[in-house]
Amino acid sequence: MPKEKEEAAEQENTESVESEEVKESEEVVEAEDEKPEVSEKTEVKAEEKKEAEPIVYDLKLPEDSTVPDFMATFVVDKVLTSAKERGLSNEAAQEEVNKISKGFAEEKVRQTVEWTKTLKKDPDIIGKDGKQYNVNIETAKRAIAHYIKETGNEKIKAFFNEDGTGSHPEMVKFVLFWGQRLSDDKFVHSKSQTGGVQKPDKEVFYGK
Repeated sequence: MPKEKEEAAEQENTESVESEEVKESEEVVEAEDEKPEVSEKTEVKAEEKKEAEPIVYDLKLPEDSTVPDFMATFVVDKVLTSAKERGLSNEAAQEEVNKISKGFAEEKVRQTVEWTKTLKKDPDIIGKDGKQYNVNIETAKRAIAHYIKETGNEKIKAFFNEDGTGSHPEMVKFVLFWGQRLSDDKFVHSKSQTGGVQKPDKEVFYGK
């Protein structure tokens, strides 16, 4: 009998210990379940706030850009529209503007060189003897100067210089045509050809 009692007491102690362990384990699980999910919720809210904030763009062509004024707004607007569609940062969008500006400058130089080479081989520009290039270019410049003097429009200089148009063979021929008539004084001034009224140079040359 003493042995049986001893075994019963030992079993009772074992069950008591197991019961305590289970209770402690349950308390730990409950405590973990009750922990606030502050960190995770905070991160989600921060991410949502970040996505909700609109990107502010401030795009500009570089100060040394050779993109002509009449194209500047177009270039910036195109990049801006594309940047918004792709969700680019302001820095990434500005980099694209810079690349376009650089590419335009390189293309302008290449095209101007090609046009100049063509001009120097064009018989209408170099003359029959092949030595009239400089003379004809100066004549064309006088036509532009005359236009500015008569109209007061200085913007024509930018048109010819900023985008290389002044080197385009056909444009040079056009200006040269009128420059030669200025030099030769061949503008129509006779009353019979102007309706009995002598018109000023700018009306005859450019029309009214």
